[in-house]
Amino acid sequence: MSHPPAQRFRARTLAERIAESMPRGGGFGPVRRLLKPLFRRMLGRRAGGLRSVLPGGEVLMVSPAFRHVTWNCDEYEAFRAAVRPDDVILEAGSNVGAYTMLFARWTGAGGHVYAFEPDPAAYRGLRQHLALNGLADRVTSVCAAIADDRATRLRFALFESSGISRMAREHEEPGATIEEVPAWSIDRFCRTRGIAPIVIKIDVEGAELAALRGARATIAAAGSRLQLFVEMHPQLWPAFGITAGDIERECRAQGLIAERLDASIRDLWTLEGVCIRLRPAGGAEREAMQQR
Repeated sequence: MSHPPAQRFRARTLAERIAESMPRGGGFGPVRRLLKPLFRRMLGRRAGGLRSVLPGGEVLMVSPAFRHVTWNCDEYEAFRAAVRPDDVILEAGSNVGAYTMLFARWTGAGGHVYAFEPDPAAYRGLRQHLALNGLADRVTSVCAAIADDRATRLRFALFESSGISRMAREHEEPGATIEEVPAWSIDRFCRTRGIAPIVIKIDVEGAELAALRGARATIAAAGSRLQLFVEMHPQLWPAFGITAGDIERECRAQGLIAERLDASIRDLWTLEGVCIRLRPAGGAEREAMQQR
């Protein structure tokens, strides 16, 4: 399966086109820096946000402060096919809410989305986008990380670039700000709130194994109705003492078949930042898994 580039699904503003046409090297660097405040003011005047129109006709308004937000076409199609009206959805790692907004649109007023984002800057963007699009009443946003059942707080590495903040490693790289953040397991949160999500999306930048281990009861309760998507980050696993074998064993123990969004099984544990589907195994598939 090809992995198409992410898209903004909107026309660039005049200010963006002017900024992108300016050379970046040579003597233009100081000019760009001088013009940056003007550029931001021009975008900031768009009080209603920047208008993105997704392939299904969904119109989403994007804050100028997060104008680089994008959607991946494969993920968009897979998530859109998975969500039904009135679904309860849990999203671990919402960033600024690109998919949270869509989930809230698709599930409708009768459903609900529980969105977790531990990075304070990204969390502010998430809340801003929900308000901008009139979706705050359909989403419970939680400024916390998703982990296993043992963790209630954890060390978190925050980076300037949105979307790559993650659980801190023992020897963290330069440029990271380390903070302690609240943490929930999916099972503990669902027990506390009395909810049973059918659609679960996990994007936790290397902490995939902990998130899956902390969701065993919730995954089992959903049964064959489960729609589970996990973005994998194998390049980060060694730093956390995780191997692809650990992920495979956890999937086997939970009766989950791992496949890419086109149902192929190639390169499952080697491609960085690719979302895969973990679907509940059928009877014959489960028996075959137990015999391995």
